[in-house]
Amino acid sequence: MRQSGATLITGTSLCARLANGAGQEEVLVETGSNVSGPAHTLLSPQPSPDGRYLLYVEQAGPTGASVLALPTAGEKKPFSIVQAQSPQGRIVQFRLSPDGRWLAYSSTDSGREEVYVSHFPSGTGRWQVSQTGGTFPNWRGDSKEIYFIGLDGALHAAGVNTKSNEFELEGVARSWC
Repeated sequence: MRQSGATLITGTSLCARLANGAGQEEVLVETGSNVSGPAHTLLSPQPSPDGRYLLYVEQAGPTGASVLALPTAGEKKPFSIVQAQSPQGRIVQFRLSPDGRWLAYSSTDSGREEVYVSHFPSGTGRWQVSQTGGTFPNWRGDSKEIYFIGLDGALHAAGVNTKSNEFELEGVARSWC
């Protein structure tokens, strides 16, 4: 359906099928249009390193996005990990650490996009990594460093203490032009 040149999405779903194309497609998560509010859109699915979860963003309109996790076994009921902290905020990008302990994400809660980290899968804690804006968080393969693009267009990196149960940045963040 088109209205005023914009495409209206009335709901999306995340589906799975065997890699060889055999078998039936399985609907994992589905949203429909909500008469009392905006449609929910499911975006950016990515599996956890251990394959126990499928993470994705659920967005309702231009704001209000959340990162959810769907267990791949058992009850398979999605649960929220992080969500926007302000009405105008939204989660933009996210990436789970290779060791599966931390979720790095960018959010517009402060009025500009910044990079944060929370525990995974609990979603507890919220540590700000970028100080002057940041997007596209990503992890080094050993989970000991977070990379992100700053609002200055440079690539930034921050060391992470992976031995602690609480998130700790190590040393001074580096940047490359």
